[in-house]
Amino acid sequence: MLALRVTINDKKSIVAGADDLSVLSAMVTLTGKLGRNTVDPGRGKPDMFLGVVGLTARAGRREDEHLRWTPHVKLKVGDRVLVELVEVTKSDRIVERRSAGRKSSDEHKYYRQLKKQYLELKKKHEPES
Repeated sequence: MLALRVTINDKKSIVAGADDLSVLSAMVTLTGKLGRNTVDPGRGKPDMFLGVVGLTARAGRREDEHLRWTPHVKLKVGDRVLVELVEVTKSDRIVERRSAGRKSSDEHKYYRQLKKQYLELKKKHEPES
């Protein structure tokens, strides 16, 4: 299977993958006041973290899941994150699973729900001028 090997500062290594994935991501995320001209959100120092996540695409009526191989790993300035695309037969343990919530046969129903929610929020937050 295709997988990601993620290494932090040449030490901590995680191999993420599964035989039923359709999405696999390693994300470095920075939030907060990142530049001199950024409006300060009032949280102090920026948050910096790594996440390694995936989404299954299972056959039949088996429920799909969002998978996580790491909790949010805190990073700091100077940390080095290496992401390698590898082919493996085994990956590291998944630390979190949660339902993806719907199957593709429910897409139209899901679309209608989101459209209804959008229109309600639009009325509330974007009154007509």
